[in-house]
Amino acid sequence: MKLSRQGIPLVVAAVLVLSAFAWWRSDGAAPTEPAPVPVAQTQPAPLASAVPTAVRAVDTAPALPAVTRSASAAAAAQAPRVDVSKFQRDVQQAVSSDEPGLAGKAAQELAACEGLEKERDRMQASMEARQRTEPRSNYREAVTGMEQFFAGCQALDAAARAQLLPLLRRSLQEGDRGAGVALARQLGSDFDPAREPEAMASLRRDAWACDRSSISTLSLLSSRHPQLLTPNEQGAMRQMQRSSPMARALADGQPAQRALMERRFKLPADADPAEVARLAATIQAQCKDD
Repeated sequence: MKLSRQGIPLVVAAVLVLSAFAWWRSDGAAPTEPAPVPVAQTQPAPLASAVPTAVRAVDTAPALPAVTRSASAAAAAQAPRVDVSKFQRDVQQAVSSDEPGLAGKAAQELAACEGLEKERDRMQASMEARQRTEPRSNYREAVTGMEQFFAGCQALDAAARAQLLPLLRRSLQEGDRGAGVALARQLGSDFDPAREPEAMASLRRDAWACDRSSISTLSLLSSRHPQLLTPNEQGAMRQMQRSSPMARALADGQPAQRALMERRFKLPADADPAEVARLAATIQAQCKDD
């Protein structure tokens, strides 16, 4: 099973992107609050206070034409009822069963819920900004998706949330792609490569298979623990980061961003550029997302 964003609402996927960027900017240092998984989903606060800004933005925005309002109302009436207990059931099922894949799925949902709670204010501001540039129907869909997703997170009890790390470790043992980076990000500065050989093996395997999150995390870890990678391997990781869609977008930004890129992705002094290029090409051949 690959830990992915598949099936997660667009707004939650954006949470994971923001969190991954925050990890990249911080050199892997422990965030002030636990960072979410390359994988996954969050925690509670009364639903009424969870998404009110986004919902109010919809309510106070210019009225839609009557025909659009009618179509929206009809679509809402036909929409399936939100199953707010799904995440709770998924965790319980994963805990009570040894079926492969269940642990990774439940961990993904728990981590995404945690990430949404931490990033809620930023996501609301982002969605309000999107309202000015995207069709109103898209904005409403995003707000509704966030509200429905958060309702499921609200239903998670403390016992279910406490299963995140155990489920991540089981997912790692089952060989799920993305489990190593998920565990590393969840532990933050408490992640010790010497004490996590399974996670490091997962990170290396996934990085060489062009999993962008694993590449970023392994590169950052190696900057603090140089013994993890040879200079040429570290150079290949940095080359792959430089070629990522996110890095290319930053490279087109302000001079300060470009300068940051050059510092962050500079090849190690003792790396062989030809060997770095060969290793990077080997990884690039596995990429599916560019």
